[in-house]
Amino acid sequence: MSQINKILIPTDLSDVSQKGLEFGAMMARQFDAAVILGYVVQDTMPPIMGTLPGDYPALMERHSAIARETLEKTANTLRADGIAVELDVRPGIPSVEIREMAESHGVDLIVISSHGRGFISRAILGSTTERLVRQAKCPVLVVTDPRHE
Repeated sequence: MSQINKILIPTDLSDVSQKGLEFGAMMARQFDAAVILGYVVQDTMPPIMGTLPGDYPALMERHSAIARETLEKTANTLRADGIAVELDVRPGIPSVEIREMAESHGVDLIVISSHGRGFISRAILGSTTERLVRQAKCPVLVVTDPRHE
């Protein structure tokens, strides 16, 4: 890797992911890099009790709209700091879609927060961050927050 021109910062909009966002923004300023803020709406969610199956697409669309609104506020803050920002909100499986985001945007680095879940959770369910580290075609920087481990 010779130059960092574009950084993907995927988020799940949690407090833990805020650390990754802050670190990614710091790196973007340091390298004068553009940022892609990514969010994946998990399309594997079971329908909410009391919701008709026909309402599921509307629920997913509403979830996407809320995520986009939230990310747009963050993007505006970064833009005010002189950072070029694009948003990418899409449905799917986070580890797969984040990897696809990185490839489709041609990013040089992914900066992601880790929730620091324990061994049992990773062994049974797998970890988005762990999968991304193994499968991404660019470097992945994992940011942890010791308060959440």
